[in-house]
Amino acid sequence: MRWNRFSLWIAVLIASGGLAPTWAGVEYQTIALTGGEAPGAAGGVKFGHFGSSTINSDGRIAFVADLVGPSIDSSDSHGIWSGAPSSISLVARQGTAAPGGGLYDTLNDPVLSDTGTISFAGQSNLQKTIWVGAPGSLAVAAHEGQLISGSGSTARYLNLVGDPVLSDQGEVAFSAWQSNADRSITSNQGAYFATPGSLTLLASRGGSVPGTGYSYTTVYTPLINSSGNVAFLAENTGPSGADIGILGGSPNSPAFIVRAGDPAPGVGAGGKLVSFQPTTNGGTPSFNSAGQVAFAGSASSNSGSADGIWLASAGIVQSISRSNASPIPGLTVTNFRPDLALNNQGQVAFVDTVHEPAASRDGAGLWLGDVNTLSLIAREGDAAPGTPGLFFNGDFSPILNDIGQIAFTDNLIAPGSSTPTSLGLWLTDAGGVLQLVARTGAAFDVDSGPGDDLRTVSDILPVAGTNPAAGQRRALSDTGQLAFRLIFSDGTEGIFLATAVPEPASATLMLAPLSHALFRPRGRRGRRKHT
Repeated sequence: MRWNRFSLWIAVLIASGGLAPTWAGVEYQTIALTGGEAPGAAGGVKFGHFGSSTINSDGRIAFVADLVGPSIDSSDSHGIWSGAPSSISLVARQGTAAPGGGLYDTLNDPVLSDTGTISFAGQSNLQKTIWVGAPGSLAVAAHEGQLISGSGSTARYLNLVGDPVLSDQGEVAFSAWQSNADRSITSNQGAYFATPGSLTLLASRGGSVPGTGYSYTTVYTPLINSSGNVAFLAENTGPSGADIGILGGSPNSPAFIVRAGDPAPGVGAGGKLVSFQPTTNGGTPSFNSAGQVAFAGSASSNSGSADGIWLASAGIVQSISRSNASPIPGLTVTNFRPDLALNNQGQVAFVDTVHEPAASRDGAGLWLGDVNTLSLIAREGDAAPGTPGLFFNGDFSPILNDIGQIAFTDNLIAPGSSTPTSLGLWLTDAGGVLQLVARTGAAFDVDSGPGDDLRTVSDILPVAGTNPAAGQRRALSDTGQLAFRLIFSDGTEGIFLATAVPEPASATLMLAPLSHALFRPRGRRGRRKHT
């Protein structure tokens, strides 16, 4: 551990009882790094490039990576690893025997449940397959060519299988198309639920919508919660104003959770839901363990139309926010983005456009709240913490855990400029204060020991999935650990964990006048700073 004048001054305060022995900032841990030994591979075989990482509620991690080293070629050059951060192990590797027969060929990014079950899609025997199970005891959950229904000329088979979402019981849900008996692909895209040895069709284009005389026209990528209940957004052949909704519940009997025509609170007398926005990648907006869904959509009322964010469970729709509302005096909001995050406590993180007429200022805002309260976490044009002289550009992508912590990336701009200078990653600490985790163009210490190994960050890649409560890949554990991938200017990469540590309240006033003059961030064991 290296000491500077600021560190020594804090140490004196701690020894005298003036400070609790807690450092403010961010703690880091290097999980895997280009050039590091790859567990489960032969000696001399090392990690090369990485895919996305994922973390579960208690901090277990999983990721896919390429391999480099002696005798490595395109037939055995990537694999999946999982485990506690300090003891990862190989789960699957290209070119080795795959459960269900054949060899693993391609391996996609994995998803990890809170019970440690893992699931991932890939190719085996030239067909897309989904595997699921505890590491070391994987089984096939679904595969292309698997019989859905019928026999002979009426048989229908799975085709173009998508990546899975995963419950705590090892059940998966996914999108897929169907093929005919001659294996020609049909137009019947649908949503499915599977466990090893069992496949259930949730809904598909042309199928009957429960409780109506309508047929599905579009079925969006499904979600699954911890207990194995499912949810999916779907459009149907009903009349305008009754032709879309989110269905969910038991995989064997999904029913509407919320649909067009249901009451839309918060928009005035006669308010009714009209439309629902899928995510930008064509998915169902959100789902949690309580069976709630949150979504961006539009509504009509006796006084006109309005956009908003709503939270719904069976028979109950509640307003989170709506266009032209004023959650903070002097500010109004419109234009809600479809990619939002919902946790198991009913909190929603979302992005909209914030208007401040008195300052002639408009821009994106990132909010966290529930049906009772909303808090503005970050706003386009605000000073970005940890980046002196730079401001948020408003390209927020929220990630949320069950204790209400938020992480997000955003581009940074200089005053008077609209051209981003760099990309940053932030995480709120337990007190809700934003802490800068990493920034492109800045140095980052990849050495987990007492030394320094500084590399310049060229890209930051947290997990894309925003709804871990619904079985997606997650970036932020419920203990506040943020998993992310960095690419460096020298071509190396790494998988890292970051934990934001709040500054002791008793020290804030004492440290503020001296921190700028005395603090020199240096690498140190257990706590590292980017510069």
